[in-house]
Amino acid sequence: MIPERLFELAFLYKKARLWKRLWDSQIFGVRFSDGEIGYCCVMGMMGELNAIAVYPGQSGLDSLRILHDAPAPEDELASMEKIHSEDCLMLSFNNKSRLNARDLEDVAAYCRRNGIDYPLRGKNAYPQFERFRPGYVRWFMEDEADQRRMIEALEAAIAVSDRLALEMKTPEMLGLFEGAPYDREIPLLTRADAAYRWEAFPLPPRAPVEWPPIVIDDELSLARLQKAPRKGEWAIRLFRFVNPLTDSSQEDVSFDELTKPPFYPWAMLIVEIKTGFVLSSVLCDDPEDYTQFFGMKLTEAVANFGMPKRIVVLDDCTEQAMRRFCDQFGVRLERKKRCKALTEALNSLLAHMTAEEEDDGPDDLLGETMEMLRQPDVVAALPDEFLKMIFTATKPSDFPEDVYDMLHKEGIRRGLLRK
Repeated sequence: MIPERLFELAFLYKKARLWKRLWDSQIFGVRFSDGEIGYCCVMGMMGELNAIAVYPGQSGLDSLRILHDAPAPEDELASMEKIHSEDCLMLSFNNKSRLNARDLEDVAAYCRRNGIDYPLRGKNAYPQFERFRPGYVRWFMEDEADQRRMIEALEAAIAVSDRLALEMKTPEMLGLFEGAPYDREIPLLTRADAAYRWEAFPLPPRAPVEWPPIVIDDELSLARLQKAPRKGEWAIRLFRFVNPLTDSSQEDVSFDELTKPPFYPWAMLIVEIKTGFVLSSVLCDDPEDYTQFFGMKLTEAVANFGMPKRIVVLDDCTEQAMRRFCDQFGVRLERKKRCKALTEALNSLLAHMTAEEEDDGPDDLLGETMEMLRQPDVVAALPDEFLKMIFTATKPSDFPEDVYDMLHKEGIRRGLLRK
């Protein structure tokens, strides 16, 4: 439940109309009572989202910086992943239809207790408090520590507004300059009794991002992998998937009935570079610890297709995740700016998974795969292990007749099948 003081400050903040004086890049800091620093971003100058976001600590600040980073133009996945990375507290003002039942219940209860007419009138009249965490869907601000920090941030924001108005100063005169949140100073407000101490505070440098490695430490798996034949070259990408999931205990439950936020699952895609075939495409249903699951799936892929001689990656996360695996088994790890086979597979996968479902509609990804299998040069380049998997894990009726005939003839030619 949202505390009374937080609602009171939300309406005072709205009356202060700080978004009429500050651009969203004119950030300021507030030192919380627990010693952490929150970086405050005021939105609404252009008439868009009317909100204040508070990014707590180093992780919060760096998540704000991610929003300012420009990914490679061809990397659509990196652009989508930005929405999964925010670490902030947010108060926004919205129309009633934007809020869910739990939010509306809190607003109505506050209005009843304080003799305020309900429903609220006017555009964007309803305050909404949300918590953004990396990898999770935006959620209710239900943690008491988060609520306390939001209270302190709003008190500081109102103090900024008051000083701008009462002293007739421009934002720049108070050190509130526009610019990306990198190497510059911002005002930092620290509570001192009933007032604030203002000081120029240099933004800390960006912290290096560390991703957990995939480690194979099971002795039986290690022995099998060491003996696997060396063949082929792979491209791999780890990424957060675009569609959220809930844990198994919350299936078939409406959003308002959820007790934990949905999460964006980690995914791993493995593509054979020469042919462009997807060797593995999996989601992990653990939002935090995914490396053990992906280690198991890597082991399965090697068992089916052999140990690759080279693995190509395109991003920091996958490079750090795969480094130890490659060192363990003497596989060359190569970082590249682009990989056609991987990019095409990712685009097909994402288009397939995010497309609106149509009754009796065509399966585009499956259709593309079948068209590729109609090309003799593609079939001739298929690894033996891939053909073996097709013959053991599928039946002829799973394929168009012409495609299966071509695969069958290729299996006979290589001695994998009898005539």
